[in-house]
Amino acid sequence: MMIYNSGRAVQVSYGGKLSRSEEREALGKLADAYRQQNENYRQTGRTDAGLINLNERKGLLDNLPKGELRPSEAPPFTVEISPEAQQILKRDASSEFLANEAAEYSPVTEIHSDHFRWTEADGIEETITEAEELAARKESFRQLVTETISQSIGEILKPRATYEEAIDALYKREDVAWKARFDDSRYGFTQVLTPVNGAFGKFAVHLNDYLDQFGAEDGYFDTLMSALDELDAGNDNALIGQLRKMVQTVRDGNTIETESDDFKNDVKDAVDKTYGITKKKAHRQKDKKVGKREEPAQAGLSYLDMERRKAKEEKHLLEKFTGKENNEKPETVGEVQAKRQRNEKDTDFRDKLRKVGEQNENGQENQTTSAKTKTKGTPIEKEEAARLPANYSAWNKISERYGWGTIEE
Repeated sequence: MMIYNSGRAVQVSYGGKLSRSEEREALGKLADAYRQQNENYRQTGRTDAGLINLNERKGLLDNLPKGELRPSEAPPFTVEISPEAQQILKRDASSEFLANEAAEYSPVTEIHSDHFRWTEADGIEETITEAEELAARKESFRQLVTETISQSIGEILKPRATYEEAIDALYKREDVAWKARFDDSRYGFTQVLTPVNGAFGKFAVHLNDYLDQFGAEDGYFDTLMSALDELDAGNDNALIGQLRKMVQTVRDGNTIETESDDFKNDVKDAVDKTYGITKKKAHRQKDKKVGKREEPAQAGLSYLDMERRKAKEEKHLLEKFTGKENNEKPETVGEVQAKRQRNEKDTDFRDKLRKVGEQNENGQENQTTSAKTKTKGTPIEKEEAARLPANYSAWNKISERYGWGTIEE
């Protein structure tokens, strides 16, 4: 029990350890004690029924033992009271001290506990009914769930540097999420860990929790959908589009089936569109390659480049006509030139060409190796990389404005 005294009003808390009937009984005993103290003060000017009066205090001072005590003990000890200490004790036992103590006392006329209030005028009365308390605690639990849902959205919108990092964090990673249930009999909730895959899996668990505990008719899912529409008014972000789809599922009163192929494919597709090589991007890259093939053979090529291309084309045609085409590793320019019939006039030139070709191919291989070493994974496009932090920051402000807390760490 904790008691906070602020003059005429006293606040007492039993920390939820007592039932309502036990709390009422304990409050009644505390009120009786304060009521008796109030009556004593009003009748005698004293604050405590057991307070030693002035004469009793003086008698104690006069009868305090002095000198050596119990000499049979070794070593003996004595009690000494200095003149200064005696004056202090006499002063504290004086009528002036008692008068000051009484003047500082204010009769306690009101006591508050967790569910009841006592007043001198009306006695004990209930301040919150069981139904009201249950509703208040459920609302507190509902607020906790909405904040958790908002945190899940923030985790999904958090920028990732590469496609591999994003697909792991949002789709593949084996993780756990708290599955919460409110227990009316305990006036509280319980949490159980459930396995999930990625941040989208956690988001689904929390949406399902809200639907199961509060239904879809209280307007929360409508509000959440409006917040997502505000975040992505143009419907340009695939991740937010997937969030909308999931919210719409529970908004319609249906549970999100996280183990279904449709759900997994939708999540992967959303991550691919944001971080990966989408079909549109793939077609764009293919068009660039096709365009290069349709350009004139000599466009933008140096003399050495043309000779290298010419050698490869002649090798390909020769193998085609002789039926020696195979799937072996392509030969270097030097190897192709070595198999060709040498012309004495251009022997030196062809040797130089072979060396240039080998250096060029080795250089490309080294550049590729260097690039792989520098970037672990597939980096996202610059345009998307610039947009992701803006979405994350915008959701933080929206979440705070809607009363769901902030999501920034």
